Amino acid sequence: MEQKAGMPPTVERFVCPGKGNGLRATARISRGQLVTSAEPLASCVSGIKYIFFSLLSRQETLLRCSQCKMARYCNAACQKQAWYGHKRECKCLRRLLPRIPTDSVRLAARLRFALFYILADLNLMSEQKKQGLSQLASMLELYVQQEEDSDLTQEVTSALPTSCRDPLSLIAKVGEMNIKPILLSVAQDKKHIEVLSLLNHDCRPNCVMVFEGERLQLRAVQDIRPKDEDCCSFSLILVPVDWPALLESCCNLLSAAGAELPDENLYKLRVTDMALDAAVQLGQWEEALRYGMKTLPAYRFFYPDPHPVHGVQLMRVGKLQHYLEHLEDALDTFKEAFTIMRMTHGDGHPLTSDLRMKMEECRLEMSGRH
Repeated sequence: MEQKAGMPPTVERFVCPGKGNGLRATARISRGQLVTSAEPLASCVSGIKYIFFSLLSRQETLLRCSQCKMARYCNAACQKQAWYGHKRECKCLRRLLPRIPTDSVRLAARLRFALFYILADLNLMSEQKKQGLSQLASMLELYVQQEEDSDLTQEVTSALPTSCRDPLSLIAKVGEMNIKPILLSVAQDKKHIEVLSLLNHDCRPNCVMVFEGERLQLRAVQDIRPKDEDCCSFSLILVPVDWPALLESCCNLLSAAGAELPDENLYKLRVTDMALDAAVQLGQWEEALRYGMKTLPAYRFFYPDPHPVHGVQLMRVGKLQHYLEHLEDALDTFKEAFTIMRMTHGDGHPLTSDLRMKMEECRLEMSGRH
């Protein structure tokens, strides 16, 4: 098959029987190798009260926008760099306060402000789904139409493709991205959008998607031969809110299930994982570690190595062991996580560097004891 311009030299588009379009290797790709990466044209941090432009950076204090009071920056340079993209959003936020738009509305507005071209036409959807999206679409229209420059609104609307001019259509597009996380890899280079959107799902993937800051990376986690299809595993993330109630419900469910269900049962794993999250949020560290240890055999079963989900879970459990001064156990857990994540994330990724630091901390503290 002829190589398309703009695609990485190691992959090509092809028609996959039973799946439609797909992505396959044109040359040997070694496990741990970076296949491609993409920079998003629009993004937002989910599930928070503030808008962060210092994404994934660690700062003791953050600067805030003096006008909307919601945007946060790591330093003055970050604030200056972000102002071009924030200035329209800033005025929308000020006019809408004290109401705060949802994540989907904020992302859709940023796409609209950026004159972002969505690749596919809006798929047909049921009337029930349209009604469910109408409330979000109304908020988007209210949020965007109050932007200070009415001429700009007209300019933005005319620049968008027909399928994205209607607020409901744009909200639906964002909804599709939430269902298929692979589509969050919208990039300024349109050719890279095509590459990433061609990936099909596999429960035993040979590629994984990880983020370094805002940049999405596609890495091989298995050796891939020429003509093998490149596949990823799609997943959804739920964010619970009422942590005490959630922990109580999880405890009751796990107690009722008892030993009749093995820890590897998928539904029992989900409940145990939510109990772990709730215990961490509530500062119940011993309880959190107990739940975390129960999840590891199931994570190893459902996410065979190397898989970033298993690596991150090991890292979480290792941090709990480290905090509770189970140093030998923590070091072993961090080592296992490091073996996985240097393959799935690369040696230069912040999480991989964090694991190196955690292992060194464990070694120093253990030598101090002796």
